[in-house]
Amino acid sequence: HPSWRVPELLPPVARATPPPSAAPPVIVWLRAGDMRLTDNPALHAAAESGNPVIPVFIQPPRCEEGGWPLAGAAAYWLHHSLVALQHSLSRLGSAVVVRRAADCGGSSAAALAALAAESGSRRVYYNASFEPWLVRRDEALEQELASQGVRAKRCAGNVLYHPEDARP
Repeated sequence: HPSWRVPELLPPVARATPPPSAAPPVIVWLRAGDMRLTDNPALHAAAESGNPVIPVFIQPPRCEEGGWPLAGAAAYWLHHSLVALQHSLSRLGSAVVVRRAADCGGSSAAALAALAAESGSRRVYYNASFEPWLVRRDEALEQELASQGVRAKRCAGNVLYHPEDARP
């Protein structure tokens, strides 16, 4: 359908390299449920840090998906969500970095650690997930990043209340 087509992005603009004295950037790890600017706690926390922000989406390996790999209509939705996010960020002079975990050591943690090393970042912000397999993955990711001197900051994400605080 023609309404599904999004205009092509313009080629990236060459940006000047920041001076060495500039504050190191912070990384915002965006996942499938985070493809928005307006109510994204991790993105807002990173922006409030005052440091340059590097938004990144990492295509996770199947083993991190808890038996629910992204496919079919969900993959189509994610593709168009990433394109829409890229357009929103380009209007702000930014862009989303897209990486495949399989190309960066095989895990989301390895891909984030590689991007942190490449960019000089010492902080990663992300929105919490509450599926048990994702909680375990995120805890392991925080430990792996900490072992490399990168601090992870988990934000509230897509919930009004933390599930442990909810009472019937």
